[in-house]
Amino acid sequence: MSASSLIAQGYGGYQGWGDTEADANFKATGGAGKKTSGSSSGTGVADYGEATNLLGTQKSNNATFLANQSNLANDYLKRYTGAIAGQEGMGAMAKRLGAELNLPTLQENAYNINRTVRELPQTYSAATRGFDVNANQLSRIIGQKTAELTPALTTANEALGNAQNTLTTQLGYGQADNARALLPYQSEQALLSDRLARETTLYSKENENELSTIIAKIQSGIQISEAEKNRANQLAISELNYKAEMEKTKTSSAYSPYNSTWGAYNITG
Repeated sequence: MSASSLIAQGYGGYQGWGDTEADANFKATGGAGKKTSGSSSGTGVADYGEATNLLGTQKSNNATFLANQSNLANDYLKRYTGAIAGQEGMGAMAKRLGAELNLPTLQENAYNINRTVRELPQTYSAATRGFDVNANQLSRIIGQKTAELTPALTTANEALGNAQNTLTTQLGYGQADNARALLPYQSEQALLSDRLARETTLYSKENENELSTIIAKIQSGIQISEAEKNRANQLAISELNYKAEMEKTKTSSAYSPYNSTWGAYNITG
């Protein structure tokens, strides 16, 4: 409903309002406080009855408005948390990829051969005890056995290192894929936050453009009317309220979406 049609119906309080803003306000409030003519039969009883009806309409419209916003936010949170819950966790991903790379076996093989080489001195010292083997001979035996095991040691360590590097790389890819899958929800959150804030404060894109136009006139040195000054003041207040609502959403969105409130509506996911 346009501002002019509302004014024609006796709601003169919408003088100077934009059509979108006036329509949204009338739907939310029933035009409470905007009636300037044709509003009563001249009796106090009629005035009281109209005021009561308007108040009831306003409460009903406000309740519906808030319920619709809550439903929008809850639906978003449900889908977002569902998407997160459906992703493979880093622990599960590491375990799966490790199994695919045969990492447990490679780790065991590398551990065993490294331990064997490390314990060669103790092993052959004990094995030659009681035999006529001097220190130089024992050293040559240990050196020979170490040389024999070195190729296997190198192979085991390289295989383990390659598998671990591959695991790290694939985990990075998996994490990036998970993040990319959530990008549409993050974009939707920004759009939904803007929508809810604009609906709550009745500060539409048209209002923003209107305010920018008046400000541009002032900055250009163009003389504006008193009505435009008043309108600019109204829009500036709406803009401040809009920015405050957006700031609330930004602050609460710093928390994880599945264990915190979201936006200014105290809706838990």
